[in-house]
Amino acid sequence: MQFRFPDVPSATRDWWLVIGSAETDVCDDDPGHPVAVTVTGSLRRMTEVWRGDVTWPDALRSGDLTIQGPATLRRALPRWFTLSDFAPVARPA
Repeated sequence: MQFRFPDVPSATRDWWLVIGSAETDVCDDDPGHPVAVTVTGSLRRMTEVWRGDVTWPDALRSGDLTIQGPATLRRALPRWFTLSDFAPVARPA
């Protein structure tokens, strides 16, 4: 899985999750595996999704994030992408 953040400098624009049966690795250099799904959007919006401030459906519907890949993986991604442990914590007003 690849994450692309067009709003950050090119040296830190692309990140990969290599998901295996026993572990998941985060890579800041292309690990050389075929990419099944690519998520593209601003780092801020992706962080807001991870924090639980914005839902996947809202981020996708607005066009702030896009997911490229087979339809089954695009639909499944929001279900298995784990949110931050702090996502359920209410934010101060």
